[in-house]
Amino acid sequence: MARIARVIASRYPHHITQRGNRLAYPWSSAHAHITGKDDKLVMVSPLLEMVHDWRGFLSSAASDKETAELRKHERTGRPLGDESFIEKLEGKLGRVLRIQKPGRKKEEQKK
Repeated sequence: MARIARVIASRYPHHITQRGNRLAYPWSSAHAHITGKDDKLVMVSPLLEMVHDWRGFLSSAASDKETAELRKHERTGRPLGDESFIEKLEGKLGRVLRIQKPGRKKEEQKK
């Protein structure tokens, strides 16, 4: 995934869970990233290399543009990332992930 998309996407679930309810969620990776310590599920080094102040990052609001982009991909189910990321995913999965033309595919002309 593009580095910026990975960072923005990692903040998104924390903001969703904090809307109106400030309970600590046991599945949240926030604690591991804030303390800088891996736990059973989280390896913190990849994101900590990109964001050094995790507490500040989580407390800052995502921009309207970032939120709109995430919601668009969340709604469509399409991956969020640059062209090279999408190409790698398509190659690994063996399927097309990009938006295609709507409607039925025209059958090839039989000779």
